[in-house]
Amino acid sequence: MEADLDDDPEGLFDNLRSSIVQLESLGVDDLGSELINTARQQIEQAIRKLEEQKEERDKENESDIYWSHIVTQEKSAPAPEARDASARSVFEDVDR
Repeated sequence: MEADLDDDPEGLFDNLRSSIVQLESLGVDDLGSELINTARQQIEQAIRKLEEQKEERDKENESDIYWSHIVTQEKSAPAPEARDASARSVFEDVDR
């Protein structure tokens, strides 16, 4: 499952954090405390990873925005070249 990078990475874990606090308030033994601390560490790692992905995506978008103002235009056909008088055929006058 992929996270929506438009959302605040920390906000994505609010419900999970709230659940951990409620679980902790029920009273847990040492093993439970260890598991809760591990869960909190994993949440923090996930938040950092999402923030990095969001930052990378934003940099890519900035690059796209920078180039989006450039309008591409089709090249028009080159103007016909003026004929050089020295390039005339010797029979040109006769052929008319």
